[in-house]
Amino acid sequence: MPTVSLFEYIAAKLEEPPLTPEELEFFAEHEKIEIIPNFTLNLPNSMLTCIEGTYGPFRPNIPIKVPLYLALSLYRRGKCRIQLPAWMAKEDLKGTLEEERTHPQYFQPVPQYYVEISKLLFTEARAIFGSNSELCEIQDLIEELKKVRNSKILDGLRKVSGPITVKLNHLSATESNKIRLLFENSLNMWHQLSKARPALLQCYLGPQLLHRTPPIFLPPILPLHSVPAFQNDKVWQENRLAGTDTPTTL
Repeated sequence: MPTVSLFEYIAAKLEEPPLTPEELEFFAEHEKIEIIPNFTLNLPNSMLTCIEGTYGPFRPNIPIKVPLYLALSLYRRGKCRIQLPAWMAKEDLKGTLEEERTHPQYFQPVPQYYVEISKLLFTEARAIFGSNSELCEIQDLIEELKKVRNSKILDGLRKVSGPITVKLNHLSATESNKIRLLFENSLNMWHQLSKARPALLQCYLGPQLLHRTPPIFLPPILPLHSVPAFQNDKVWQENRLAGTDTPTTL
């Protein structure tokens, strides 16, 4: 029976993410973005009232901020120009990417829905990027930024081997959505292992050594990297007595 690490065991049992990509995209469409209308809205004060707020005034060549869904709707009708967000400028993306690589222990601040917003603009408003070469370069920078940040997340999760405080500041919605179930299942497994402490200690130390060891010297909990990875109990006990057991690590 092949052995697997605890990380691989839990990851294999993950269900669908708590939020689907479509739901995350829906939330992203409510983020504000700047547009420049080319029309005058024939309403009092040229203001448009939506369910979640009032936006305007809609007058030619006067920049205003509106939800992304409204900006894209007007853009498709040729009623406005969408301004490229400052964080999507090529130089800004290069700087953020360089900081991510320079500081592997930290996550750089990014918009919460940067993945969804960039995807919508790439597909729905390609003209705002100018030339195709500029569009491709910005797309490559966004993809590279996603890869670097995902790699940092996975590296951090693999290093978790005990009761520690995990800081995950500046994660985007997509990134936190990916690891939410993994953390939940990992913490549940850790709680179950904590409750099974006496049995695990007896398994490792043996009943005679366990009874002779003062409780005060017993470790508070076995670290994850010391727990055999779901092997058959009888087979593992035989290997342990023979001195051939090798617990799998994360």
